[in-house]
Amino acid sequence: MASGSGFYSITVAGAASDLSTLYAERIAAPTSRYSDLCDRKHQMSRRDYPRWDETSTGNCRREPALAVHGTRAGRLPCCVRRANMGIPTSGERVTVNSDDTRARSVFMEVHSGLPREGPGDRASTGRAIALAQPLPASADVLDIACGPGEQTVHLAQLLPAARIQAVDYHRPFVEEASRRVATAGAGHRVKVSVADMRALPFETGQFDLIWCEGAAYNMGLTNALTQWRSLLRSDGKLAFTEAVWLRDDPPDELHDWWMAGYPDMGSANASLELVSRCGYRLLGSFVLPDHAWWERYYHPMEDRLTILEEKYNGDPEAMAVLEDCRLEIDYYRRYSDCYGYLFVVAIRES
Repeated sequence: MASGSGFYSITVAGAASDLSTLYAERIAAPTSRYSDLCDRKHQMSRRDYPRWDETSTGNCRREPALAVHGTRAGRLPCCVRRANMGIPTSGERVTVNSDDTRARSVFMEVHSGLPREGPGDRASTGRAIALAQPLPASADVLDIACGPGEQTVHLAQLLPAARIQAVDYHRPFVEEASRRVATAGAGHRVKVSVADMRALPFETGQFDLIWCEGAAYNMGLTNALTQWRSLLRSDGKLAFTEAVWLRDDPPDELHDWWMAGYPDMGSANASLELVSRCGYRLLGSFVLPDHAWWERYYHPMEDRLTILEEKYNGDPEAMAVLEDCRLEIDYYRRYSDCYGYLFVVAIRES
């Protein structure tokens, strides 16, 4: 990897910006909720969020790194691990290996009932919608790989006259998303259905806005950008999040962990350049803030893991799955300056 300051340079909506500035912005509002992490097997010592130094001009203070003992190399992020275990990721069709049935069952216990299936929050959704404006008042919107539907509800609330199609391949998520949409009073203009993101049942030029949080990698970003472009109207917008490196010098253990599951993961600049090559013009981008990982995703997952660790205490096979989930959370605690999700908003070019 390239040497240098460690932070990639990024071009946003035609203007050069240093990603260190975006990262400082990302951690400027850390969540107020901290939960203790006590892994019974490895006795991890917890490091809190990076803390924003309000007297500084863009620097952040970090606690000492979390020491982890006895972890195994090559464990994968939850979304990638779902595919490897034959568990449908949002929008992905996979072949189930019967030998993995138990691991799949325990893993889905972790992910059942979480607010979200990946990082994100209402504020970030709103910020991306603002970048996508102007949109028609009654825009036709497609939410691809909607998961349990938290961002689907946010889209319905923030675009109060939009007609929204939300799809996911995992039927339990579709059922949960439908329930949430109905509870929000948006069932009359939001349809949630089962569909494979790689074979979407929609017409060419049907949508004003296509939305996809954290799932484009399932198809490969190039394929996703190319296929979805045909579903957009001539001035249609695309908004998606993509895992990217924020530094060019990540620790080897982190780099190997990500590469084992997502070898195409690149820098923010590389993702933005790909957007341009696939026939879009960038409208803006930003890195998801730290609290978008914690408040509605990792903190609820930690609570769920605590319950399941009590349930499966003494069951090595189940505990191995839970330890993998703990490791993912720990990597983000330790290395959130090295990687993140980039929210990209672009317009289709003719």
